[in-house]
Amino acid sequence: MEAPRAFTERLQDAFDGRLRIRWSNAAHEFQIEQRVARGLINFPAALTDDEHIRLRDGYFYVMSVRTGDRMPCPRCEATLRVPVREVKELSCDRCRANGLEHRVAAGFFPLDDTLIAHLQSIDPLRGASRELRAKIDAHNARHTEAQRQSVLDKTYAAGADDFNRIAGIPNVGYTGDTPMWADAPVK
Repeated sequence: MEAPRAFTERLQDAFDGRLRIRWSNAAHEFQIEQRVARGLINFPAALTDDEHIRLRDGYFYVMSVRTGDRMPCPRCEATLRVPVREVKELSCDRCRANGLEHRVAAGFFPLDDTLIAHLQSIDPLRGASRELRAKIDAHNARHTEAQRQSVLDKTYAAGADDFNRIAGIPNVGYTGDTPMWADAPVK
């Protein structure tokens, strides 16, 4: 099975040839992969294991695209409903009833521009890095302002503690163990 040629060409154009879509015979789904190196390991061409195919070709797994909005649970093979045009974490009700808690991230995207837009939003070389950089810059600005305010607060507190000395107001304390009113004569 092959992806539509129009989608494959749009994917190549949108990511400058870094991403490819490939049908996985083992998982019965499309897999989107990113080119990271030349093919490093010389495996036989007839291998059907997806990881070996990626190693042979020099690609890294990005995400899977199911052919419909249902998928089998990775543990018990029960049918899970997959959200359409978004990726969410799913948990299997049957596994949870049996005391196994696990989650799997999944989403169904038709092979069209919504999938390309989603890939661009998670691409570290495009939209994701700009959004992440904006969040980091905002966090750093808040942190710098908090540090500046902390220095100002400490300076103000030190000035308030020494105000009498700075303003020249004399401070006098008692000099003995007994307060001054204890020695005063009673009338």
